[in-house]
Amino acid sequence: MKRLLLYSLFATAAFGQTTVNLGTLTVSADAVSAFQLYMQSQVNTAVAPTSLASDITAGATSTTLASTSQITPTVAILVEAEAMIITAKNGGTGVTITRGAFGTTPAAHSAGVTVQILKYATVQVLVKAILQDAVATIMQTYSPGIKTQIANVQAASSTADVNIAALKAGAIQ
Repeated sequence: MKRLLLYSLFATAAFGQTTVNLGTLTVSADAVSAFQLYMQSQVNTAVAPTSLASDITAGATSTTLASTSQITPTVAILVEAEAMIITAKNGGTGVTITRGAFGTTPAAHSAGVTVQILKYATVQVLVKAILQDAVATIMQTYSPGIKTQIANVQAASSTADVNIAALKAGAIQ
């Protein structure tokens, strides 16, 4: 998949396009299952987990968390083996949820169960992250200007990683 994305990027650069439309991809059921498992496994370790503040049934569409300080609408969470998408914060620590994300099955969960925040809430977010890394690698390899910017950032700042991440993010919007 990375190769297809890189070919698309090179074609874009060669023909001066600024928008890439990859069209429709057809994937096997096995590939879909593998992708769903991958999305579930991508826990954001930079963010502290929280927990359920109350029991929820398999059909619940809202719940209360112990803390929502790291939660924003559209973030994906993992509660035991079920992935969910937060669709809204309801004041305090209440959230509205879409159940059974990434092919998981909605289930009842008990208060106190750990809630982990996932890195990617959608395929688009994952693809954007992959493209940003690929473009950053290409720019660092083939663009003297970006090499100079990165060298200047690293020399002038103790937060070089954050600033380099900002340069990467600017490459793909």
